[in-house]
Amino acid sequence: MRLKLVLLTSLVGLLISAGAAIGLAVATVGSWKAFFNPSRPIDWTVMAIYLIPLLTAVVASIFVYRHTARRRKLQSVLTGVLVLLLSLMVYVALTLGPFHI
Repeated sequence: MRLKLVLLTSLVGLLISAGAAIGLAVATVGSWKAFFNPSRPIDWTVMAIYLIPLLTAVVASIFVYRHTARRRKLQSVLTGVLVLLLSLMVYVALTLGPFHI
């Protein structure tokens, strides 16, 4: 298995997905925590926050699938799952933590 490729692609996917989602939230509302206020209506920006990591995970999985020779399916699924889990961890850390973004 090419673990270096899987891990590096997952980390790059995390940076792209979390960075774009956080940037979109801060640019539209001004704060990450205010973006997830329960009284805020669901609009296109909320949908984009959840769509960006999914699209990034798919692109990262396709990249790993095309650049490996053996065990392609396992490595591509592992990359997609890692991107989604790491993005979720960043979202939870920003929502629950003492960060002021």
